[in-house]
Amino acid sequence: MVSGSYDCTVRIWDIITGDCKWVLVGHTQKVYSVVLDPVRNIACSGSMDGTVRVWNLQTGQCQHTLTGHTSLVGLLGLSASNLVSAAADSTLRIWDPESGELRHTLAAHNGAITCFQHDEFKVLSGSDGTLKMWDIRDGSVVRDLLTGIVGVWQVVFEGRWCVAASNRQDATVLDVWDFGTEMIESVDGEPEVETRTTDWVGEPATGFYDESSDDEEEEEEEAVMMDVMDQDSLDVAPSERDPDERMDEDDEGEPRGSGKHADVLAKQLRAQMMSPPRGGSSSTLRMRSLPPNDETPTRPRIRNALGGAARRR
Repeated sequence: MVSGSYDCTVRIWDIITGDCKWVLVGHTQKVYSVVLDPVRNIACSGSMDGTVRVWNLQTGQCQHTLTGHTSLVGLLGLSASNLVSAAADSTLRIWDPESGELRHTLAAHNGAITCFQHDEFKVLSGSDGTLKMWDIRDGSVVRDLLTGIVGVWQVVFEGRWCVAASNRQDATVLDVWDFGTEMIESVDGEPEVETRTTDWVGEPATGFYDESSDDEEEEEEEAVMMDVMDQDSLDVAPSERDPDERMDEDDEGEPRGSGKHADVLAKQLRAQMMSPPRGGSSSTLRMRSLPPNDETPTRPRIRNALGGAARRR
């Protein structure tokens, strides 16, 4: 676990024993944001001194000092490819977490960044007046999701859904977007909605995502377990089985239980498990590849099927 403090230090803790493993010293003012990357074995911290520091958790030393912000760095986010910092200077910066190189500076807000979330394709950031969407790959603004608001306090997206909490007209409003729907204008001028999910870029870095339902996932897990159990039973030597369970030789003189015969049975079992059940649908895993990289993270869409954000007060 990593913690940052007003005493200007960052501390790394063992959550099992409660012991402090490292006291990381380097910031000159209060530390306001921290993130931990156990895969790379690094931690990152943002401070009122305007810097972001990347710490090596094996040595306890500062690996990189990232400069460029001119005010408090209050928010940090880390993904597989990018480290994102947001500051009170109204900008966000995209860094390479390995080298510390600055990739992009996102500068279009007019006030301190109050919230953001990012993935491998996009950044959603909120400040006084607007909620913006950026293409993280080139640092360009894709669109404004909200305008004319007092402040955005939180934004979260998951798959095709996005929720933002903001203030307007002395009330807190929750805006909900479904990025899987697109507005189509009909001949009589009335809006129609057509559902399209294939061009929403929000899948994991592998480029694929699983559409199977919970029931299908359970069926697939059961099939794998059956395959393992059946294969284990085929691997048992005939001499170790009960006399009544011993296999005879096949037509070619091979013992039923030999490697050749076990391979044949295993293939038959797999073929049966992959075939659709009678009266039911197939549990075949359906995969979708990502759109080409030259497409923007999203295309202009309505916020929900009615053409406006679903507001909850």
